[in-house]
Amino acid sequence: MTITAKPTEFAGQWTVSETKEDSAPFEMTVSGASSEADAIALFNEAMAGLADPVPTHAQLRTTALQRVDQEHAAFMRHLTGDATIEERDTWKTKEEAARAVLADAATPGQQAMLALEAEGRGEEVATLAATIVAKADGFAMLIGLASKLRAKARASITQATDDTVPVADVSAALDAVFTALGAQVQTAIAEWQAAS
Repeated sequence: MTITAKPTEFAGQWTVSETKEDSAPFEMTVSGASSEADAIALFNEAMAGLADPVPTHAQLRTTALQRVDQEHAAFMRHLTGDATIEERDTWKTKEEAARAVLADAATPGQQAMLALEAEGRGEEVATLAATIVAKADGFAMLIGLASKLRAKARASITQATDDTVPVADVSAALDAVFTALGAQVQTAIAEWQAAS
């Protein structure tokens, strides 16, 4: 949002323009200002007394899609045991090494990496490799499940915020989308835990 002020031909009178990304500029003439800063302050005072404008379909859609992305991220964090990004960054390398060890095709580096971790855990390399592969397969299912829920929610949001839906009805439609998503997430968690 950008607010600018320009003096008019009348002393103390300014035209203040507010430009927002998703809407046409709004202009107001204010009186009694001696500078651009004073004019903008008077404008802001006047605008503070007005009710917030009704959000557009695009604004509602953007906000809802951001919420889905946040919930998707929270879902993934929850189901990975709140593993850090740094820890998750090691998973693919460990999976590749574990599959290579089990196939008797590991490079010396892959063998050494798993041998060191296995030693720290007090278990055999093959046991660690089998555990890593099982977790990787479960994680792949988790990624698919989370992506499915996210895609369904995004499609429902797009439908609920379509320009043909009256703006007054969009909030209720989005509430229904998120209620359904919450139920789907709970079901998905139960299914994933049962399969693990």
